[in-house]
Amino acid sequence: MAASQEGKRRGRPHLVPIPEKADVVLSVLTGQETVPQAAARAGVAVQTVWMWRRKFIEAGKMGLEGEVVRKKPNVGEEDDRLTQLKIALGEIYLELFKLRSQLSATGIEHDGRFWGK
Repeated sequence: MAASQEGKRRGRPHLVPIPEKADVVLSVLTGQETVPQAAARAGVAVQTVWMWRRKFIEAGKMGLEGEVVRKKPNVGEEDDRLTQLKIALGEIYLELFKLRSQLSATGIEHDGRFWGK
């Protein structure tokens, strides 16, 4: 790596936790720090702090106007969870099938319900 590139980050920036973002934005809005100071403290670009500030103000404005601010669902996470549930359901079905087969092999009659009344 060239000497001019040393110490510079490459690739995707690190994810800043939401509480830290809020702290950065509030320190800028209250005048405790300038945008460049807050950006340096958070380890992000100055433009990133301006974006966080704009989003923070817009979300607050929408709340005051009575609009509901909702977090967009992460489709990837939902798909993963759905896949996990399908796998679990399949495993339960196979276990039920196995138990019913074992019960039938014993000659005990059943009506298909687990907890007969």
